[in-house]
Amino acid sequence: MSVRALSWAFDVQIDDPLAKLVLLAIANNHNEAHDIAWPSVAHLCNVTRASERTVRNKLAKLEEIGLMRRKYRSGRSTQYVLLIDTSARDAPLHQMQDTPARDAPITYKEPEKKNKRAKIKIKDWSPTEADEAYARSKGHDPAKIIENIRLWDDANGNVAGYVNPSAFYRQWVNREKPPRGAVISMPVRTASKHEDAARYMLTPGKDGVRPYDKMTPSMQQDRRHNNPVLDRMLKKGGD
Repeated sequence: MSVRALSWAFDVQIDDPLAKLVLLAIANNHNEAHDIAWPSVAHLCNVTRASERTVRNKLAKLEEIGLMRRKYRSGRSTQYVLLIDTSARDAPLHQMQDTPARDAPITYKEPEKKNKRAKIKIKDWSPTEADEAYARSKGHDPAKIIENIRLWDDANGNVAGYVNPSAFYRQWVNREKPPRGAVISMPVRTASKHEDAARYMLTPGKDGVRPYDKMTPSMQQDRRHNNPVLDRMLKKGGD
């Protein structure tokens, strides 16, 4: 045990009490002669009475805010280097408070968590024109779809909320069977890049010669290998 390390750990102020307890447990096992500590995670769990997952999360947090550094060893317990003399000096500015008075304990500011996207209540949401067009493409009446969703939401206390209500709406559309006799619009097939390239290669130019015929045999073979549409059209034409 190192009195210096333990005293330092007691003086450090962290907003997370359990992280502070893990730091104290490490400091209590600090070897001042080697300036490291190597308590096992199982030992830290026993001392703090926390789960292994929780202890590992707190160790990552202590390292993130600049209080210690871990040295992993294959087949042996991890070594912990307490940054007693360097933590306050080398910690990123966004993690530190204003310079404290002499002998005052150092306080570390934890990184701010990013706000999650708020959920939108279904009762306060209406489908967009794109959502309604999607419903019609599947053979549904958009008004009937939103009516069914509203009835379901009312039956469940109007508590349903989603980050992306449009995705929920379309998922609902996909689950419902279209009414009998409904016309489902099929997406229009557009020409692929291979098809466009093949047509260009086989269309005669102003000189009456196809671009494909102007290539050397090796270039023609390479082009047919990389464009299956061109190869198929040439075989169909007897080339």
